[in-house]
Amino acid sequence: MSAMRSAHRLRDGCVFLGLSLATWLLLAAESGPTGDLPVGSVTASRFPSAASAPAAWTLVALPDTQKYVADPELAPLFDAQTGWIVDSLDGRTDPALARNIVFVSHLGDIVDDGSAPEQWALADRAMAVLDGDPAGFPDARVPYSAVIGNHDYAVVSDRQSGSERYREHFGAQRYVGRPDGRSYAWYGGSSPDGLGHYQRFEAGGYAFLHLALPWEVEGSLDDPTSALGWARDLLAANPSRPTIISTHSYVWDEPGAEGRTQTPQSEGGNSGEAIFAALVQPFPQVFMVLNGHWHRAGGEDDGEWEQVSLDAAGLPVYELLADYQDRARGGDGWLRLIDFLPAGGERGLDRIAVSTFSPSRAEGAGDFQPGARSEFHFDLDFARRFGAALGGRPAIPPPELLAALRAD
Repeated sequence: MSAMRSAHRLRDGCVFLGLSLATWLLLAAESGPTGDLPVGSVTASRFPSAASAPAAWTLVALPDTQKYVADPELAPLFDAQTGWIVDSLDGRTDPALARNIVFVSHLGDIVDDGSAPEQWALADRAMAVLDGDPAGFPDARVPYSAVIGNHDYAVVSDRQSGSERYREHFGAQRYVGRPDGRSYAWYGGSSPDGLGHYQRFEAGGYAFLHLALPWEVEGSLDDPTSALGWARDLLAANPSRPTIISTHSYVWDEPGAEGRTQTPQSEGGNSGEAIFAALVQPFPQVFMVLNGHWHRAGGEDDGEWEQVSLDAAGLPVYELLADYQDRARGGDGWLRLIDFLPAGGERGLDRIAVSTFSPSRAEGAGDFQPGARSEFHFDLDFARRFGAALGGRPAIPPPELLAALRAD
């Protein structure tokens, strides 16, 4: 894998450098624990304590799999993605590729035709690999989520057409009160409409919250029963849980207009900009947003974009698009590996390294995709950005340093 970039686009077009963040991070005051409302217990035995040197950990993002399940001949590419994840957990992969995978996020458009039961069956088959055998894995192989995309409604992009098949296969009952008797401890619950979900996982001594939100996160902050209002209330109740949001549409790769979308595609939906204003900008614990859906750039950059935005506290938020459906074979098995590497950055900083990998390429040996939009990294201080291990508040920079950062 080639050397990855360390400079990144800010939303306003400036350049963000890891060292700039480190400057104020090293000066920011320590913050103590907070009294978050509980989101449930998570077994921590797999993870190192905060006092020990934490091992690296990985989040896997599965972009739009719709083309795989629309053609049964391509379905093995989806199977290979989740199969590789389990093989990595079991140590059956090439040691050079092995990852300590702690969470898997499907970014939506699970299927191409939300009314086609055969497509849902293929998608369910691929994702069920992550559940594992009930006898050996009472809490599944790995925590995971699957957001609803616009193709997952009965009629593409029409919320009113129904989401029954999504609910049947990826509703709350997939995680709690399962037919095999399992209820996953890491699953937190769902929104009133059953289309939003949240999960908990621990890694590197930190307790993370993950929000899996539907396409364009419909509703308003005034309505706590809507996906947007529900998500806002959940974030407000958990200010000290470092949080990742996965949704289907947020940033896009439209040439010349890359960044958060400005206009929703659906009635009642919210643009990326509106989602940022409601759920990201006011909440310093949100440090990353992942999405799929968009594939406008064409060529080798198609379906990829990354940028760093600053929230209201001046803290960085990493916003990443990945969608490979226009590539060969409906996506060629490409997925995103988001590696968290303690002390893996320059000048002693930690690192979030993003790469694009397919377990199906190179005759099944796996292959990384080169390119500036396919592999990159961010250097930061995990302890400062995520807060004190297992429950601290993310550090807020003093006003004078915040002003200096914004002026960079």
